Amino acid sequence: MDTLDLEQLALVPWFSKERLPDAPSEPPVDKIKEYVRVPFMKRNRNYPLFYSWVEIVKSVPSPPLVILDAACGRGIIAQVLFLKGHRVYACDIQNYFCGDKEIDFKLVDLNRDFPYPDNFFDIVINCEGLECLESSIHFLKETARVLKNNGHLLISVPHISSLVGRYNFFKSGILTGYETALFERRNIIYLPLLQELFNETGFRIVHIKGNVPQITKKARLFHALLGRILFPGQNDALKFAHSLIIDAELKKY
Repeated sequence: MDTLDLEQLALVPWFSKERLPDAPSEPPVDKIKEYVRVPFMKRNRNYPLFYSWVEIVKSVPSPPLVILDAACGRGIIAQVLFLKGHRVYACDIQNYFCGDKEIDFKLVDLNRDFPYPDNFFDIVINCEGLECLESSIHFLKETARVLKNNGHLLISVPHISSLVGRYNFFKSGILTGYETALFERRNIIYLPLLQELFNETGFRIVHIKGNVPQITKKARLFHALLGRILFPGQNDALKFAHSLIIDAELKKY
């Protein structure tokens, strides 16, 4: 995102007439480059979805690539990648899409078979959408079908195993990231289970990053008491992130 100029950034649908009342806010357009460059542990916790977008966009190699933004919402990621020079397709079950008309947008229910040919995409993106689907394994199988060999799935999911996530569940049984959902969440995405599903469908995790840190005084105390036991040798993203951004490579052969 920080490679786009201000005029290009103004073309991205940060705000929408269809915006839901509880939708998370984004930084002002003229401040976006400053926010993008902030290191993980110093990021503003008020913009978790924005930083999920940032980490996904930063994970996409140089253009031109053929990319599907699955569950694209307003089309933030799709529009940024289009402006960067990629060939972009986008789909969602609802039509909130506000991106460029040259982006191929379709209304698609990702619980069904995808309306795209085999071995077509270099990258499939799913930002905060997997937990809304009826079946994670169906989504991964269809993603593997439409991806080329050595293609990548870039996915962002709520992180229920973070320090705050574990503390909240220990205290009240609430799964952080799901209790204030904008849409109905049908899947609880637990990283060890997701890794097993990746293995079953031919994906290998290349990298895991975090969007924003969730650090409170109680979380710091919880970490001081139990952090070494709960997170032996793990990085800050796995300990503190609100959501995880996962880059998984597909090996078909």
